[in-house]
Amino acid sequence: ASVPSLPVVLRVRGSDESVAYPVWTRSPGFAETSADRDGVLLVLGSDRVVVPGESVTDVLRSGVDVLARVETQDGPQWMLWRSDRDVPLPVEPPAAV
Repeated sequence: ASVPSLPVVLRVRGSDESVAYPVWTRSPGFAETSADRDGVLLVLGSDRVVVPGESVTDVLRSGVDVLARVETQDGPQWMLWRSDRDVPLPVEPPAAV
């Protein structure tokens, strides 16, 4: 979805913690210019597409939270980069995105 979509809840792998976003989008432009940037999640990649780390790094500079499927030491995984944390969180595969 390039325009805002329905809410999504992400479960942090190996934890009882979950993170909820009222809106998600695949549009970096929308995420960066949204009036409520704290509530918008930018999604990169899909269950079939792994995103290069450089793509995530470029978007993180804008200060939005990013969910991306990236290559890790354990193979491709969904990771959540929150603008208020330095370390990404591994999350369960999202059903809604």
